[in-house]
Amino acid sequence: MLSGLAVVKDKKLGEELYSLQNSFGAVLGVQDCWLVLRGLKTLQVRLEKSKPNGI
Repeated sequence: MLSGLAVVKDKKLGEELYSLQNSFGAVLGVQDCWLVLRGLKTLQVRLEKSKPNGI
């Protein structure tokens, strides 16, 4: 899963991005957001466990 955000200062650009987002349906669902948050909570532990297995 890939997610992100765009922060813009220009109101017109923000409105255009919002329109594109709605047109393409590129919005995470509720469960997708929950999965991202759950993954972030354990990210540090998972990375620390994977370090010894790296080359």
